[in-house]
Amino acid sequence: MLHRTPATLGLIILTVIAALVLPTFAGGLDQFYYDDNDWVTEQLTPNDYAVIAGEDDGLVLAARADGGLDLITTYTHLPVLVYELSSAEYVALAQAGWVQPDPLGICAGAFAAARADGGLEYWKFYFDPTGPGIGSWTMEVISPDTYVAFANVNFWGPFLAIRDDGSLEYFDIGGFSEMIRVTLGPGPYLAAATGGGGEIFASRADGGVDRFVINVGPTWNENELVETIGSDMFTSMSMTYLYSRGPICAKEGGGLYRIDRPEGGDNLELIFLNSHEYTALYPQEWGDHAGIRADGTLEVFDEYGETFEVVGTGKYKAVAEGVAAQVPDPEYWPGDRNKDLVVDITDLNMILIAWGKTVQEYPIVVPDADYDGNGVINMIDLNAVLIDWGKTGYAQ
Repeated sequence: MLHRTPATLGLIILTVIAALVLPTFAGGLDQFYYDDNDWVTEQLTPNDYAVIAGEDDGLVLAARADGGLDLITTYTHLPVLVYELSSAEYVALAQAGWVQPDPLGICAGAFAAARADGGLEYWKFYFDPTGPGIGSWTMEVISPDTYVAFANVNFWGPFLAIRDDGSLEYFDIGGFSEMIRVTLGPGPYLAAATGGGGEIFASRADGGVDRFVINVGPTWNENELVETIGSDMFTSMSMTYLYSRGPICAKEGGGLYRIDRPEGGDNLELIFLNSHEYTALYPQEWGDHAGIRADGTLEVFDEYGETFEVVGTGKYKAVAEGVAAQVPDPEYWPGDRNKDLVVDITDLNMILIAWGKTVQEYPIVVPDADYDGNGVINMIDLNAVLIDWGKTGYAQ
């Protein structure tokens, strides 16, 4: 087991006044919430994250796009703190449960993290008894297997994990004094969802959604594949703790559905909601769902999946409970002055036409040609084009 404190691992403190509404920049981790009849989006950190998991107004675990694992605190009226936990690469994250009381202190939250090179880690975080923030944390590897996806149950203890072979596992760490681990169904599965009430839905790789009823304990295990619903294949699913509805499901190639019993019907069916394509879905604590469309738009919609509202102005690639990771602005080659993804004669002409001119004299022409931003077009700007000559696409 790993046990570390912020004194032995990097701690970055971002001073953020809670009442201050920060502008949203392209890239970075945003927090979103509903306030005064409107959605508010604030940037928590400019770091680029590929995978995130977390709870509204609390803790967020985030895997950096270039490798590394961070913990971000988002407590209301307290500074935003970013703790650097690991330099490894992670592919999936989930909230997990914990058992109190704990001999190491008051637990602030727990997460499961799947490493890209294999292994399922269980992280627990403890409040700092001397001030705001996290005072210490522990990490334990609870499975050596390789996992590719998780399904969250909000603040609930259990979570679902899909292994690299498509098999589905149920983990309950907080409901009992010891961890419960159960393998479900024939699989292979692409996505799964549960509201924590004993029903589990899993989308099969060959089409159809399997519904399980599960009841487990430290010395017993009852789980049953009750039925397979439809024949469609879904790549993302979201189910809230409000058990009156089944999950919201995003179909590969486009199409959003809800699994529910039609009015007057007894059998579960797929109810069509819209034809949009979604790359990610995530349940929200207040009973709604959040989804990212293929064009990067972040939406929040109700339990029925029928009332949609666009949140934020950026493009997003990952979403969790009350937080979303933006797609960073692409980086162009320094010599690509007109940003057409090729460094050629057009860029050279921009430099030559503006040669020797200053931004004060030509405030429109000079900024586009001025590579180093010193306000005058000179040899430094010309060299940027010559060094990158012939390069295409975005900078590597």
